[in-house]
Amino acid sequence: MSRWDLLEEEIESEVRELAQTLRMLLDSLGISLRRYAARTYSDPGTVSRYLSGKRVPPWSFVMGLLTEVAEHRGEPVTAEVTGRLRTLHRKAVSAGTSNRRVQELQLLLEEQDQEVRESQAKEQALTDLLRERQRRLHVVQNELRALEAAQATDREEHRIALDQARAEQSRLRAERDNLRAEVTTLRNRLADAQRATTVAEERCARLERLLDAEEHDSVQPPESETARQQSVPDPVSQSSGPSAAAVPFLPSSENVQTAAGPSTAKQSVAPVATPRNRRKSPASPGEPPRKAVAASSRASQPEASRAAARPLVGRRRVMSTALSTVAALVLDGDSPAGPSSAASEEKSVPRLPVAGPAIALNGHMDTIYSVAFSPDGKVIATGSADETVRLWDRATRKEIDRHLTGHTDGVCSVAFSPDGKTLATGGYEEVVLLWDTVTREQTGKLSITDTDTDTIFSVAFSPDGEILAAGCEDGAVRLWNTATREQAGKLLSGHKDNVYSVAFSPDGGILAASGWGETVLLWDVSTRKRTSEILTGHTDTVYAVAFSPDGKILATGCIDDTVRLWDTATREHMGKLLTTRNDGVASVAFSPDSKILATGGYDQAVRLWDTSTRKQIAKLPTGRTKSIQSVAFSPDGKTLVAGGSKTAWLWQLY
Repeated sequence: MSRWDLLEEEIESEVRELAQTLRMLLDSLGISLRRYAARTYSDPGTVSRYLSGKRVPPWSFVMGLLTEVAEHRGEPVTAEVTGRLRTLHRKAVSAGTSNRRVQELQLLLEEQDQEVRESQAKEQALTDLLRERQRRLHVVQNELRALEAAQATDREEHRIALDQARAEQSRLRAERDNLRAEVTTLRNRLADAQRATTVAEERCARLERLLDAEEHDSVQPPESETARQQSVPDPVSQSSGPSAAAVPFLPSSENVQTAAGPSTAKQSVAPVATPRNRRKSPASPGEPPRKAVAASSRASQPEASRAAARPLVGRRRVMSTALSTVAALVLDGDSPAGPSSAASEEKSVPRLPVAGPAIALNGHMDTIYSVAFSPDGKVIATGSADETVRLWDRATRKEIDRHLTGHTDGVCSVAFSPDGKTLATGGYEEVVLLWDTVTREQTGKLSITDTDTDTIFSVAFSPDGEILAAGCEDGAVRLWNTATREQAGKLLSGHKDNVYSVAFSPDGGILAASGWGETVLLWDVSTRKRTSEILTGHTDTVYAVAFSPDGKILATGCIDDTVRLWDTATREHMGKLLTTRNDGVASVAFSPDSKILATGGYDQAVRLWDTSTRKQIAKLPTGRTKSIQSVAFSPDGKTLVAGGSKTAWLWQLY
């Protein structure tokens, strides 16, 4: 305290208390009054009056001293300390006697000026922030507009491209169907033409043999010819033709027309005409008889010339035989022996008894791509390009209630769950629809979100019903958990393009898939990894795969007109190919006892094969159906269903 002036005795207590507080604050700095005045650019005398209570300092001085002390101590100025000091300062100002009014006004001015400065600083900060945000808003809006414009352009381009692709796809499908129909028609016409050629060649050969025989018979020794000429009356001297008794070399009188004149010289229709049973035409005056002229001309012809002419007949016969053989190969079988050998082989193979003709299930408006039996065998499901799924009562052959609608494009595949409660359907869109088989209501939708595929060609449930597999257009197989209806694990990739068929082994451990290309791929279902074996041998796209119910055989049907059977244990091809010669195999199915394999393709028929002998045991025609896209046996093996064109066909088997 000795460094500063003593406090005045007559000052008010509030002023005294403020002065003492200021002295304590300045003392805590550890510097002199003069030094502090120099630091704050203040007058030392004025600072001394503030600290001695002679004058109440302005609030800015008090706040400046408090700030200096806080910085010296390294502590922030708290609101509580500031509030207490502010209250003390106001009381001192109110209690002061000299120039109290001036100090109060000055204090108010300082406070208001401080508020103005703070407001201005805040205003400036807010102004700067507002400008920065406005600038950023402008940038973001421009970026957003550009992005929206780009997205709109991309959407429009994608929509146009998608529409064009769909239109092109529809056009190609229509062209494909027309070409298939045209190919079938042309094959039939070709077969008819080949049969007509064979018949015509046979007729030519027969006529040539007759002509050869006649030429041989007409060339006789001179003495025999002379004797016959002497026994025949002169046609010039007699107006009526010779009788049968007068012509001893004629076979019988019924083969000769005896009416006089050229108008009655017609041969009988039933026997083949030869010079022997033709009526002789009268010669012109002065001409020898025609038969004698022909005989004499042949007699005068050198024997070498006649011998050189005969091989032409033999060559024509050879050509006729070759054409007949080619026709037999095209029409009836694989053996060069022709129809007779194919027929004899077919007779030696036991045929599967079929109880009556095929029964048609009509109702679809477009091609049926897939058929399936329910596990209890009572219901048949059919999926069609007309965007509908229909359910049929096996016993009555009638459609059950209404058909299932929900697809926006053709339905390529149908499959029942093992418990028969759910039907899965997939087609030319990126979803698999699930249906309740009792209520006929849609219960779920499994969507593909990881790629831009828009076709599901095949669906199949695992034997335990926990997994649903789908073969897709992008060359991948997708698996769904049927309980959660979420995709289960990674994609099963490996095919170049469309996966047309998928099938689980009976134990559920292996999944087979076929698609665009000549190979069949196998996956381990538990690990989702492809096995090391790749089934090769086909020469074109493999449309169908199926495991035998006993799990020992895998059948694959290909557009190369063959079906291959594979040993599931060794993954090796079993025996000879099953050659259908029906313009491709689109579907294969095993009977419940694994002894019979049914195949469908593009020859308007279903073929049945004995899996042990690899021989065809039956061919079931379907009449006007252009192609068989799908075949299936009932669980009891007594009914076979096939789908193609707009009709599904049923056969009852013994």
